[in-house]
Amino acid sequence: MNAMAAHGIGLERIQVIFYEDIERAERWGKSLEEMKEHDILEKARKENRERVDDCNAGSDNNDEDDDDEMEDEDDDDDDF
Repeated sequence: MNAMAAHGIGLERIQVIFYEDIERAERWGKSLEEMKEHDILEKARKENRERVDDCNAGSDNNDEDDDDEMEDEDDDDDDF
């Protein structure tokens, strides 16, 4: 790659394809382009799932606090 870049070929035009990616695409019966799209979608799905898990973890803690407050309010109503 360094030699190509030294001869004036821009890095954006240099494409590296790993043999493992070619094998995987052949196993799945897809083209390399389809595999790239699949990988991008899988990565986005994983990141979204992690964000949702993080949000749910934060809201779960808030829900527990809200439940405690609601129980305290219910106890006050029993006194009447």
